[in-house]
Formats: sequence, structure tokens, C-alpha cells
Amino acid sequence: YLNGRRVVLKGISRHEDHPRFGNALSYEEMERDIILIKSMGANAVRLGHYPAHPYILNLCDRYVLFVLEEIPVWNVPVDILTTERYISLAKDYVSEMITRDKNHPSVLAWGIGNEFDSADEEARKYVKELVKFVKSIDNRPVYYASRMIKNDVCVDLVDLACVNVYIDDFEKFTESIEYWRSKYRDKPVIITEYGKAVQIGNRNGYSDPFSYESQAKYMLERYRLIQEMNYDGSFVWVFADWRGERPVMTLPNQDLYLYTMGVVSYDREKRPAYEVLKALYTDGKVPTLAIGDYSESIPAIYTVAGIVLLLFLSYIYYSYRWFRENFNRATFRPYNFFADVRDQYMISFGQTSLLALIISTTLGVFIGGVLNRLKQNEFLDYILTHLIFIDWLKVKLISMIWNPVASVLYCSLFSFVLILLLTFVVQIFSAFVRVKVFLNDSYSIVVWSFLPVIFLIPIDIVLYRVIGNFEAGIMIVLLGLIIILISFVRLIKGISIIYEVSQLRVSLFSLGLILILLSAFLIFYDFKFSSLAYLKFLLNILNSVK
Repeated sequence: YLNGRRVVLKGISRHEDHPRFGNALSYEEMERDIILIKSMGANAVRLGHYPAHPYILNLCDRYVLFVLEEIPVWNVPVDILTTERYISLAKDYVSEMITRDKNHPSVLAWGIGNEFDSADEEARKYVKELVKFVKSIDNRPVYYASRMIKNDVCVDLVDLACVNVYIDDFEKFTESIEYWRSKYRDKPVIITEYGKAVQIGNRNGYSDPFSYESQAKYMLERYRLIQEMNYDGSFVWVFADWRGERPVMTLPNQDLYLYTMGVVSYDREKRPAYEVLKALYTDGKVPTLAIGDYSESIPAIYTVAGIVLLLFLSYIYYSYRWFRENFNRATFRPYNFFADVRDQYMISFGQTSLLALIISTTLGVFIGGVLNRLKQNEFLDYILTHLIFIDWLKVKLISMIWNPVASVLYCSLFSFVLILLLTFVVQIFSAFVRVKVFLNDSYSIVVWSFLPVIFLIPIDIVLYRVIGNFEAGIMIVLLGLIIILISFVRLIKGISIIYEVSQLRVSLFSLGLILILLSAFLIFYDFKFSSLAYLKFLLNILNSVK
């Protein structure tokens, strides 16, 4: 309330970034930004996850814009958030921010973080201490922006119930903000972030999900819904495009470091979303948005490759008796087949290599199809960003994922290389057993053990149509993992036969080796990147948006 009257915040968030000046904008550029924001009809600005240059506060005072200002506590898991060292650093940051900016009348509230793990009870320690510390310096409201729509446990400790909502499906978006509105009726409720990314230059009409018009329609529908639910304010994410530190997979742009969620471009050219927001914020006439005639194109490579694999496998199965016999024995009588390999029964290198080609291509189509279908999923991007800490390598991977043909070729090559690596591992450990094992035997055991992979071929044909969302993708991936697991069990059985060692000993040794490698992997990532803490955080986010 201002002077006894309710004020609804019509806001937008702003990053301190510019194509020419980076984050060191000139005073003139800062003022141009604020004028554009004011001209849009906004009455509030959220300073994007960190305190802005002091001159921005001067401009907001002058142009009468409310400000939400916060410290850069973003995307932090609870195991880090609640350490004494982290809380001490956060308090230092808060103290510096408030001491510097408390005399600006435009500052409406102080933020103590954005999208940290507020679904964990332990996070209450951080929130309690920071709220108490802020109140000891200044009496303005305190907030944090939550991502945990369904399972936040800390909002009762702050003055404003703020939530970030990134849900494309309109019904789920509606359900989520209805839930948040109904849960916190005892305090002001604000949506601190909602927005949509675009493809640079895409004017195909709002039927294209990455077009400028689609972004504008998204803002139009969401803002009207927020108004209907009587929210106390909302902030669009974001004013202008900005450059990030890591390449992003989910956007179909050439510059993978450029985050294109702005209602104006990186160089401040207005997009249709700007004009729509201006009409909404000033009660003006909303401009007409072109619908276009976009229809999603399904890459033919996955279906075609699956059909070719099925036809080729059928041809060699029915045309060559030797392949059919080996195929049937390896499938239904694997012990007899692996015993024949041990006893030097002639299984040609050509047969085995042909099967290796089919298996690796089947895996390539499967893995490539899953990655390409989920290329716009932010959680997959989150995982890849965490696992692949070398930027140029992630850029190459993103380029491969977005290119259907490249995804099949590279994933097939990767699968074949793994087959060769497993072959050499089997051969190396054969030096520790009494029997003589030839390299061709190791190769045959590995390849024919993975024969169950070919049962993914029918899935390859329909794969792209089946996995339309992340949950379905998870189910498909689990099916693939089960088939891989069955293949590894077969491999252990085959190794025990050619080594003439009990299957139990081979199983225990293999399990021990896998556990050692997995432990080394987890220890490295957890030591360097706190991976286990971030995994727990990610699971809480996924649980909050079900």
C-alpha cells in the first residue's frame, strides 16, 4: 500500500548487460534502459539477482519506479546455503547493499536470494538469520524468489510471498499460481519471474513456439491470468537479452551464450512482447499478433534409420544360415554360444563386426533421438551444464544434439568405441586367468553379449513421436538402461565361460570395479562441484513442479 491505496506492481526484471559495454554501461545507456522501462508503463523494476550500479537507483528515484533489490544468492543447494561461512558472506553482502542503498526512496524491498533450495527444512536456518539481520539494519519488507511452488517451507519467514513460474503448459501454469495464491493469503503475493525465450529473427507467428509473436502471446495470456487471480504484482523475465557464462542448450540460436528472453533484444530493439506489455500495463489496445502456419517438423532420420536397420537385420537373418544360427543360439542358448567361442568354434570376424555395426547404430539412433527430442528441456540442460564443465565441449555437444543426422552419426560412433573399449578391458583382464584368450574371442563375447540391444530397433522407429515430454523420455531411457543392464549380465556370463572362472567371482569383481569407478566419479564431481548437493536440489525442484 502507498498512502493508504493498494498498488499493484507492474514490473520487469533487468540484467546489467549490454553488447557494447558489457556490465559497465555508461550513464546514458542506463538512462535509456530506464526510459524504455518507464515508457512501457511499468511501475517497478527487479534488479536481476544482484545489486545494480548506484546510478540505476538514482534513475529509479527520478522516474518513480519501485525497486526490488537482492543479493546474488542464486540456485544454491541447502548443504551450501546453511554453512556458517556462506551465511556470514551473505550477511556481509546484505550489509553492504543496504548501507549503500537504504536512502533511495525507490527501494521497496530487500531480497535475500533467488531460487535456492527452500523446499528443505534446513533452509529455514538461512532465511531466519538473514531476515533477522536485514531487520536489524532497515525495516523495509524482506523477500526471496522461490522456485518451489508446491513444497516451499520458508515463505512464512519473509514479508512477501514471491515465486518464479516457468511452465509452458497454460493449464499447469494456472494450477500452479492458483495454488500459490490460495496458500499465502496472509501476505502480499508476487510472481517475480515469468517469461519465454525466442529465436533471434523468428517472425513466423505465434504458432511457432520460438517466435517473437509466441513470446508476446505468452505474456498476454499469463498477465491477464495473474490479474484475474488478484496477485499483488508480477515481474516479467526479462527486459533485455543478456550473455551468460555457460552455453545454453534450450535455445535455437547461433550464439549459445546469448540468453534471448528479453522483451527487447540485446541491442535494445523492441519486440512484439514489449508492445503487448505496454498495452497491458497502460490499459491500452493490445496489438494484433499474427498466428502464422507453423507445424512441428519431425526429423525423418530416426524413423528412416530404424526402418533401414530392421530391414537390413531381417535380410541377413533370413538370407544367411550361419548368421541365423549364431543369432538364435546367442539369444536363446547363450551358455552354449559362449562355450563355442571358448572352444574356438569358428565365429567369423566379419559376422561379429556386422552385428557390432547394427548394435552401435541402433544405440546411436536411440541415444541421438532421445537427446534431440529433449533438447529444449531445461533440466537436461541443467544436468549437462553440471557434468560438462568445459565450455567448448558443451558447445560441440549442443551442436550435435540439435543436428539430427549428426546426433545419429556421433552417437553411433561413440557406441562402437565403447564396444572396442570393453573388448580391450576383457582382453587385459584375461592376462590374470590361466586360460589363453584371444583378442577375437574377447571381441566376440562383447558384441554378442549386447545382442538384446537390437530389440530397441522397433522403438527407434517410433521414438521421436513417443517422447514428447521429459517424463516420457525418462521412461524410454529407463527401458534402454534395462536392456543395457541385461546385456551386461550376459557379458559377465560370457566372460566367466571364456575365463573358466565362476560367474559369481566375475560378477563380484565386475561390481567392485564399477563401484570403484563410480565412486571415483562421484568423489571428483562432489569435491569439485558439490554434485550430490546439487542433485538433491534438482530433485526438490522436479518434485515442486509435478
